[in-house]
Amino acid sequence: MKKSLKIALIIAKSANPKQMYKEYPLGIGYIGTVLKNANHIVRIFDQSIEFQDNTKLLKELLNFSPDVIGFSIMTSNYTNSIKILEMIKYNNLQSINFAGGVHPTLFAKECVEQGFDYVIKGEGEIASKQLVDAIFYTEDITKVSNIVYKSNNKIIENKTEKLNVDINSFPIVDRTLYSNEKYTKHSICTSRGCPFSCKFCFNFSNISTIKRGNRTRCIENVVSEIEYITSEFGNKEIFFTDDVFFNKISKVREFVELINKKRLSINFIAQLRADMITDEMCLLLKSIGCIKIEVGVETGSEIILKSACKGLSIEAIKRGIATAKKHNLRVKTNWIYGLPGSLSEQYKCIDLMLETKPNEISIHQLVPFPGTEYYEKREQYGIIIKDITNFDSFCYGTLDDNITYEYMSFDEYRQLLVDTIKALEKIGYKSSDNCTSDDMYIYSSPLEKRNLEIV
Repeated sequence: MKKSLKIALIIAKSANPKQMYKEYPLGIGYIGTVLKNANHIVRIFDQSIEFQDNTKLLKELLNFSPDVIGFSIMTSNYTNSIKILEMIKYNNLQSINFAGGVHPTLFAKECVEQGFDYVIKGEGEIASKQLVDAIFYTEDITKVSNIVYKSNNKIIENKTEKLNVDINSFPIVDRTLYSNEKYTKHSICTSRGCPFSCKFCFNFSNISTIKRGNRTRCIENVVSEIEYITSEFGNKEIFFTDDVFFNKISKVREFVELINKKRLSINFIAQLRADMITDEMCLLLKSIGCIKIEVGVETGSEIILKSACKGLSIEAIKRGIATAKKHNLRVKTNWIYGLPGSLSEQYKCIDLMLETKPNEISIHQLVPFPGTEYYEKREQYGIIIKDITNFDSFCYGTLDDNITYEYMSFDEYRQLLVDTIKALEKIGYKSSDNCTSDDMYIYSSPLEKRNLEIV
């Protein structure tokens, strides 16, 4: 019988000074569940809700004394992940470590050079278990696909294999791995990948080790997860993390039918594209407890929308928001200021906000994340990154002058935000810094101290 290992999985605190939201990290949860089901002792350390001081985290790790430490890394928490790794090594914690996630997938060799023992590229459920088995049992890591490591002072990159994994074969995430009482919402992911190709978005399937496209879980699988979390951990509101909720209205119909058949009572938030918001969609969602929908509007400019390959028209956005409001669904909209386009086109955002008047407006600076077209071809689009190694600037929430634009000066950008705020407050919007849950209309921008929470 294989020896049980102690495995710590860490999500380091982001460089974002604002607390975006508190939902449990599902990606590391899937990996933790797979490893726990393999008879290992697993703990998740999520610095978004606990052990935010690295010294306190280190103390917990020393007490736990794990055999393996895994890091889930995005660009915005990479710097802090390295700091934690250095502290672990300085304190002689004798653990094998590995890194996975978006950033290590893109910068695998750099992560190994920075001190990680192994990097897993792409989805990690299969590779993480294979890697642990290879290190501690079979001693043959050469057969594990999609990993990068150093051997005899030379970086080795094992075979890259495009996986076509049935996501229904993965276990439901074991929520006992989280400090559930510290999370304000349940979260569920019904799919992976995205059928769209917006230039500002990191579409994992574009460059990763998975089959390109959108993979959706079967309805029975999703509903089983809802039954599990609501019966075992309380009927908190559910945030569906998918960029596009089920992607097809036929799937939504199936979902509603099964929820009703099982007589489940839930409240939830769903993210939709504006052109999916029809009368039928709203009636279906409201019938089973949808309290809010979240929509990526991005801009009020038809020219910028087309340039960014959003695949939406301004008219579709207007129609979608109006339809949702007609059915008394609260509408949160996300906007990206700084998408390539002239200053006059940027100002069209204000016009669209005032005309559609969604309940929530969340404005972010364009961040050309690694892996996106705006990062890879930034010079072509007039996007300037002063220090490409300053990964702390690659996060939403603030206004950072490490990222600027040829088509709009930093001062012009700031003035655009100021003018937006004045226009919104004139018609009754409240800032996220001083709003309450009872306020009908609220906004957040890089100039605010607080972001909008997911509810």
